[in-house]
Amino acid sequence: MGPGGKQQGRDDERVDEKSAPGPESVAPFPEDPSASPPLEERLPELSESVDFARRARGGDRAALESLLQRYQERLERIVRIELGAELGRFVEPGDILQEVFLVVQRRIHDFELRSHSGFLAWLVTIAKRKVKDKRLELQAGKRDKRREVLLTFPGSDPGATSLHRPLAASTTGPATRAWKNEFRELMDRTLAELPEDYRRVILLRDYYGADWDEVERELARTKHACEQLHQRAWIRLKLEVMKKLRDRP
Repeated sequence: MGPGGKQQGRDDERVDEKSAPGPESVAPFPEDPSASPPLEERLPELSESVDFARRARGGDRAALESLLQRYQERLERIVRIELGAELGRFVEPGDILQEVFLVVQRRIHDFELRSHSGFLAWLVTIAKRKVKDKRLELQAGKRDKRREVLLTFPGSDPGATSLHRPLAASTTGPATRAWKNEFRELMDRTLAELPEDYRRVILLRDYYGADWDEVERELARTKHACEQLHQRAWIRLKLEVMKKLRDRP
């Protein structure tokens, strides 16, 4: 994650913050999907992730699989937003995440997990390198013939990526799950289309789970400026999503 954005706010965009809901006042969907946060799932308990990472560095494969499973949905969404069109042109998202997990399997001994955002940033960096490699490979007319054993996750089909299996212990019906998935994709696509500073502050704070001190460092702004930018970004995102929902056939 690199610093980005400009110090001042947007002069060309005036938003009445009192008339639009902020991220702290969202309602659960599907009752009010236009007011939903981009991620309804909470970040896992950090101390448990740290313990899984410690055990994984010691060679515990089950701990590694559990660790990756905790972040897989969030990682997939970040990768889709950050790599977007390039990802679709050169590789399927599920394939690139499996390649990321294989790299983590080999390199987890070199990484010490201290925060959600740090771990996710590491995974996304690996994904970006893999997509770049795939692009160069395809441009050169080559195909990677190497075969590696894929990680399998509890309850998953060994022949498929874990990203495509149903969520465990779900209490919602198929129609509700389908709507939630569709709405998540709409939120992510809309976020990817926002101006860079808006997209970056929401990604950092809400997707990577960075604290305000880290957001401040990454965006090279004061904490107050970051909070104001985050509020404006959320308002813009929700308004854009609401417009797309109204325009649906």
